[in-house]
Amino acid sequence: MKKIAVIICGITYESQQEFVRGVIGYGQEHGINIYIFNCCADYGESEEYKQGAFQVYDLMYPEEYDGAIILKDTLHYKEAQEKIIRRIQESRIPAISIDARVSGMGYSGVDNYRAIYELTKHIIEVHGVREIAYVNGPLDNADSKDRKRAYQDVLEQKGICCNGRWLYQGDFSVESGAYAVKEFIRMNWMPKAIICANDNMAVGAIMELQEQGYRVPEDVIVTGFDDSRKAINNAPCITTVNPYREKMGYQACECVATMDYEEIQKVELLTEAKVIYTESCGCKSERIFDAEKFRKQLVRMETIGMHYKRSINEMFTKFMSYTEPEEIFREARKYVPELKAESFYIGFMDVGKVIEESVEFHYRERCGEKNLGLRREEGEYSLPLMYENGRFSVCDKLPKGKLLPVSEAM
Repeated sequence: MKKIAVIICGITYESQQEFVRGVIGYGQEHGINIYIFNCCADYGESEEYKQGAFQVYDLMYPEEYDGAIILKDTLHYKEAQEKIIRRIQESRIPAISIDARVSGMGYSGVDNYRAIYELTKHIIEVHGVREIAYVNGPLDNADSKDRKRAYQDVLEQKGICCNGRWLYQGDFSVESGAYAVKEFIRMNWMPKAIICANDNMAVGAIMELQEQGYRVPEDVIVTGFDDSRKAINNAPCITTVNPYREKMGYQACECVATMDYEEIQKVELLTEAKVIYTESCGCKSERIFDAEKFRKQLVRMETIGMHYKRSINEMFTKFMSYTEPEEIFREARKYVPELKAESFYIGFMDVGKVIEESVEFHYRERCGEKNLGLRREEGEYSLPLMYENGRFSVCDKLPKGKLLPVSEAM
């Protein structure tokens, strides 16, 4: 059975979940095992936090997989990003990069430019608004660059001078959308429209506008990007862009699974996104909102979420009070069955060897040496606690590149 690795950061974002859903969908249809390497470190986390969190990608040994899919721009810690890309390139396995081009890999992306170009023209031509602010995503993100460029090009073509204060640098978070509005208020200036580079920031902008007494869209038009549940369920419903991320994930997995290393490098997939005009820009919504169904889903999710949150919080509170690993494992055995997970693992890695590898990598970069003849040391990985099929087991040490062994009952 084939194994395909997905390297991603920020799977808590709905757009990333949609993509992964597409990858898994193809894998299920064709009997392929999908291994997802995810880190939840956000853009605003400290350097020290990222150094620890991004070590999860050291567990991915490319040579152990039949292919890889990497969402490069989500890996916003440069050292980890360069390291995992280098390892995939050296392995010469079929790989595809999402939203950003990488040497030796295929490419799949969204036509961000055309979507924001159309959306910006719509606001000017249909709604007669010319004073339009833009809340950008991370500066080094390829999607952000394309969306911002489309906005600027339309304003230039329409003869609208883009004042410097019209641009606010966000980071895709709800908070940065709210901060943008606060900054406009601080400058004693409020635009007639705010185009946000994603739905999270649009939600934050609308929340802050409403908090300050502004009406959307009567006073300020707000738009987003991603066609997320937040945009659909927001009041007002947010004009957004559907990038068809699930379709992208499915196609990317198909390419990696069916092409060899040489073939996949020729792949250039560009998904056409669809602008969905609705209430937050002043258009009539064509969406059908089932309030009763939404309320039932909300109550169910909240009830289940509270149960799991309480169990996990209790578990980690106990963990923090212990100093010995065995105490942690003993406590985990009490709580894990309550999570009703099919499987649960606690993994340990010898960080000392990983640090040696990091030092070697930095030395090569600074000295300009590409091949020092040094052997790359890998951190030893073990699973001191495994839970599978209702039973606990243990694995003291795994062979290089293996994440999950054939478990043996304790």
